[in-house]
Amino acid sequence: MIQRDFFTNSRATTFLKREDLDDNIIIDFDGRTYIRMMKKFKQTSESKMEFKEKITDISLNEELNKDFHLRFYLPKNIVGTIGKKIDKVVIMINGMNELDHFHFYDILGEYFASNDIGAVLLPTPLNLNRAIQKDVELKKTNKYPRWPTDRAADDNEQLFFASYLKTYKELNILTKKIKGHDVRGDEHDDASFFHNYFNGLNTEVSLLGYSLGGLKALGYFMTEFIPLDGSEDNDEHVENYIKNQKQTYHCCITINSGPHLYDVDTHDLGISQEHWRSLLGRVSKKLVNSKSYLPIKKAGISPNKIDTLLKYYNFLYFNHTEEVDIQKFGHKGIEGILNNYLAISGGADPIVAINQLHRLAPPRIINRGMKEKDGSYAINQLIVAKADHHPGMETSEWHEILPRVEKNILEFMESCGNRHYKRSRITEAIIGLIREAGKIDYVKENCTNQFRDCDFTEIIKALPHAKAELFKKYYFRSKVFYPHFPEIVSKIPSQ
Repeated sequence: MIQRDFFTNSRATTFLKREDLDDNIIIDFDGRTYIRMMKKFKQTSESKMEFKEKITDISLNEELNKDFHLRFYLPKNIVGTIGKKIDKVVIMINGMNELDHFHFYDILGEYFASNDIGAVLLPTPLNLNRAIQKDVELKKTNKYPRWPTDRAADDNEQLFFASYLKTYKELNILTKKIKGHDVRGDEHDDASFFHNYFNGLNTEVSLLGYSLGGLKALGYFMTEFIPLDGSEDNDEHVENYIKNQKQTYHCCITINSGPHLYDVDTHDLGISQEHWRSLLGRVSKKLVNSKSYLPIKKAGISPNKIDTLLKYYNFLYFNHTEEVDIQKFGHKGIEGILNNYLAISGGADPIVAINQLHRLAPPRIINRGMKEKDGSYAINQLIVAKADHHPGMETSEWHEILPRVEKNILEFMESCGNRHYKRSRITEAIIGLIREAGKIDYVKENCTNQFRDCDFTEIIKALPHAKAELFKKYYFRSKVFYPHFPEIVSKIPSQ
């Protein structure tokens, strides 16, 4: 193990020095509340994979199967205390074309660790510290680093699905190691590392993905649920497959992510819409039928599992609804997935529209007494007012709002499976508390200006302490997330 000093907390040099690449563990930053530590992920026969590539100036398969360093954020309050181990972990998956964008994950990792939750960044193939750097392999050329999407466009369109499978394999292995299932390593050092820091089988693991990494996380999360056969929707079956899912991932959180890549506006990413849709067309065309074509030569995954992963990949990436019929999960199954999933969206995101997530909420018939009403399942979605697509940029609206978002992520993880974060539930709760306080006319007169805070002291005085605290919680949430408080007030019928 080596230790290096960094000149600031989360603005450290992005890439490891060349002489450090062979080190198994590197203490990257030792702060007051957490330790940021690099741990080598050693590729084994179980994690390696080959896909049918067009060889250019360097083998993509060679890059996919190189060892790399995971980025751990460990709470000092736990790892520095004898007998204590981390029992909650968040595995973060980065977005598309991120070659040097650690800042956002360092902010999240520090926050989790400061709240006694371990975090680890699993970099996806060809991104972050897994991207080839000019000063390492190809310093004599001027071609690298290159965006993975550009490299996929070089007749290697199947790199999309190859990366999806590769991250799945690495995530599966990492999760097993954290939970104490798999501690194999070339130097037999993984056993001590994971045993010393994590609570084995009792460790609660959640997924968090940003942008395209969010689609990956959601796809892996959803494959843990088993569709019901036919019209089967009995409690025992549902309980069993939700129980099986719970043994793997506690909940799933995505940030600025949404299904159907054709709807992504790539202008702000420096990619023309024409080029993007042309690339996706070639990617999708070759993967319509997994039995006729697969880009993988050696996957190390069973054919049935590949078929399942491919179906969710086609469903989330290309909106192939014929691949995954969400209705087959049954009412309780759909609720089981959506209640354990939180989507965080920037209200001013020009790249991923906030309504793209609605594709995940199928229609349903709602029984209201003797009447049936058409409706749809609701998604736990927090829409962050005025925030754009890039939460790691200091110029972004996210910079000031991120602490509140982080707090809401922790609250969701604590109540994962409940419905408190559905916008309709927040609206209903606020309206119910205003009614209980008998202050409908008051808010109609004093709380409809969207540019001015509402003086809610009269409401607080009229409620019991616990409900007054609940009202304040929902009020301040509505100041950051949609729907805003004045919008909620407008929905209250006058007395």
